[in-house]
Amino acid sequence: MSKKCSYCLREKEDKEFGSVEHIWPQALGNKISHSIFLTKDVCNRCNSLAGMHVDARFVKNWFVSNDLASASNAVLDPSNPSAAQFAYFGKDEDFPCPEGWACEHLCGAAGEHIYYVRPDDDDAWWSYVCGNPKRQVRRKARVYCVLTSQSEFWFHVFYHSIQEAFKHESVYCLTTITNSDDEEVGLFQPIPEDDPDIKRETEFINQRSDEKRKVNFSIGVNFADRFMCKVALGLGRNLFGEKFLDRPLTEIMSHRLWERDAEERAMYPIYGNPFSWESNELPAMDFKASYILILNSGSAGIGLTVQHPSKRISAIKISEHPEDLAAFYAQYQMGVVFVVTPALRSFIGPFDFMNFIAHLTPSGPKISELEELQSRVRTVDELPSRENSATRDRD
Repeated sequence: MSKKCSYCLREKEDKEFGSVEHIWPQALGNKISHSIFLTKDVCNRCNSLAGMHVDARFVKNWFVSNDLASASNAVLDPSNPSAAQFAYFGKDEDFPCPEGWACEHLCGAAGEHIYYVRPDDDDAWWSYVCGNPKRQVRRKARVYCVLTSQSEFWFHVFYHSIQEAFKHESVYCLTTITNSDDEEVGLFQPIPEDDPDIKRETEFINQRSDEKRKVNFSIGVNFADRFMCKVALGLGRNLFGEKFLDRPLTEIMSHRLWERDAEERAMYPIYGNPFSWESNELPAMDFKASYILILNSGSAGIGLTVQHPSKRISAIKISEHPEDLAAFYAQYQMGVVFVVTPALRSFIGPFDFMNFIAHLTPSGPKISELEELQSRVRTVDELPSRENSATRDRD
């Protein structure tokens, strides 16, 4: 037996399928999701390649990575500190790395400085935050931390954040730690006295003032187009079956997904804006910690619109075929909405599009799941103070 792969559109034997593909990536909240965002109709090869070179390129982009950091800060619970993703500044140009190494500067939720020192990658990974994701688990990297607050709450946020972000690296703290137990302090390793690279790097950090830092970061200008094509192809197959794979627009999106050269990809025009560089909030859709995924139909076709936590918009047309339009309207009428909150590992929906819009109006009927989600979003004033400055160790 054989079938077509939803991404490469090639006919392949059943044995070449089997692994579950997360159409909306796990890193963006799709650990538990609606079945429409999961598929076994993607061949194992495409699943692997898309995860590393399409999904990761999107998730590890500077904009998306920092979006996730802001979103995770927005749902911190003042009574139960948890991990928050670090904000990414870029490569620290002044840091005294060994030759062939790089230092990336990150920032914690309370302003902690994190220096991630690692072997540099080749140019293929230049736009990935923290480099090649596969190498992170096996390279001998090190992390230096400088705390800015001794608040018990913010220390515990930092502790959980370090645990989650750096599972394989040597982690050194250059700040005197109070308000913590031995297990937490044990996360940080003693600073080796006989390593000349570590000695040079710690001296540099300890002598550094809080003045401006010189960093650089790289952004792939068209980092989102292949990702949105991948999502559209997976959703189209789930919505409309195998006949979707024979549509002309489907073939164009598949070509665009797998063409690595940006100029060549432009030869395959898609409909929509894969990523808006300016924030463009849809009316009243204020979900600071969430991605809003809207599948809707109109006279021009069926499309997916994504509102990012930063209020930037990604959009793509999935199909314009009359049969697909009729099938979509019969099941979903005007459309459906899903709300994904990565920091809470929450994926809720589908909500009828018109009911979702009504929920957003002041006097409209409310959806309890959305009210509960919105109640978990905090402002800075609702969280403990970051005051109570930390003391840096200076040997």
